[in-house]
Order: sequence, then structure tokens, then C-alpha cells
Amino acid sequence: MNAYELAKALGVNHQNIYRWERGVVTPSIEMCIRIADFYGISLDELIGRHI
Repeated sequence: MNAYELAKALGVNHQNIYRWERGVVTPSIEMCIRIADFYGISLDELIGRHI
């Protein structure tokens, strides 16, 4: 999936996706939840936390 498709699915501008990927800005916790739900993963998995 590319940034345009993810942005459309989340209802945000594709430039937001690029900013998140580059670490320019951090998505809100609410957006992180939406991203995790979109991919069917936990928040821990989304941020790379493995216990």
C-alpha cells in the first residue's frame, strides 16, 4: 500500500503520511489507533514494541 492509499483510507492528506514516515511529525494517539486498526495490528506492534 502506498501513502496515497493509506491517506485515503484514514481520511488524511498523503503529505501527513510522508511526514510521519520521515519523523517530521508524530501522529496523534487517536491516529495511531486508526492506523493499527487499519492494518489489523496492536499499538505495540505499530510502534515496534515486543514483549
